[in-house]
Order: sequence, then C-alpha cells, then structure tokens
Amino acid sequence: MSRTTSREFRYTVDANSSIVIPAPGQVFRCINASASFEIEIDNATAIFCDQGLGYRFETPFTKVRVINDSAADITVQILIAEGDVMDSRLSLPGDLVAMIGGGSVTFSRKNIASGERKLIATENPLRLEVTIANEGNAPVYIGGDDVSFWGAHMSIAAGYERTIKTTGELYAYSQAAGIQTLQIMENVR
Repeated sequence: MSRTTSREFRYTVDANSSIVIPAPGQVFRCINASASFEIEIDNATAIFCDQGLGYRFETPFTKVRVINDSAADITVQILIAEGDVMDSRLSLPGDLVAMIGGGSVTFSRKNIASGERKLIATENPLRLEVTIANEGNAPVYIGGDDVSFWGAHMSIAAGYERTIKTTGELYAYSQAAGIQTLQIMENVR
C-alpha cells in the first residue's frame, strides 16, 4: 500500500523574482495566492498557476520553483503531496454572485499594489451598499478617482471592514509596501 504525505508552504515572493521549494511530490495545488504566477517542476517549462489550480504529475518531482514576473510582491499558500490527496476547501479566485430575494450580492477580491489607485466598484444606480474588508497588513484608502493617502478619504485599517451606502464609483489606494487584498461585497436590488 502506498503512503500519502502532504505539506503546506506559505511564502511571499518578491517582485520579479522566484523561490525554490525543495519538496518531493506528485501533486501541486495553489490554495491561496494574491496574484497569478508560474511554476517550474524540476526545471521543466514554466506553467501558469493561480489560486484554486492544481496539477498531478505522472513522474514524481523533487522541487518546485515559484516564479513571480509581476512588478509587485505576491503571497502564495501551496500544497505539495505524494499519493492521493482529497482537499475540499473552498477556493474562489473570481467573483461570486448570490441571488437573495429580488436582489443580488456580488463578492469579489481586489489586490492593490503600493502606490496603485484601482477601481474596485463601478457606478451602479441599483446598488444599496458596498462592504469592503481589508485582508492586507496596512491601511487602504477608499474614495473617488482622486483617492490618495492625503485628503478627506475613508481609510480601512488592516483586518477591518467598512460598509458604504453609495451608487457611485469607488477606488482604493494603498501607500504601503507589497499588496493589500480587499474582499468586496456589493448588495444590489
């Protein structure tokens, strides 16, 4: 009878760099990632990877190289295993829409890089409110298309959330190093 082993790894991969994980296995799965990236298995051709994707290889491997070609640091949580592994954790890399009564709720995830101003909610006259949760490690500033660290804009501290009643566009800005991740829930009638 074959033995099943698995290990989880969490790393921050600097912008335009890579790391090597010296771990044997046949199964690779990305449990969580702040952005997409590439992997090389035992120096083979790089393949695309993102949150929720996994690969099972015919031939066992001895190491995995995680490649970040982006201009911002990324964080990854990876599972490497030998044998059969069942993993039923929920992983949602895209938006999720739920219908409630006559309205709907849309869930999305946005990554804000240092110095970046990003549209996180488009104008929607049917929107009742937006709840924004900051899963990063530094404050994020919320406002119009001129949002920045300076001025009378709303801030959301790391680990906190805010609910805003607006139908207008919302932008987020981060001054902190690295990537700040926002979970956004829009309630629409």
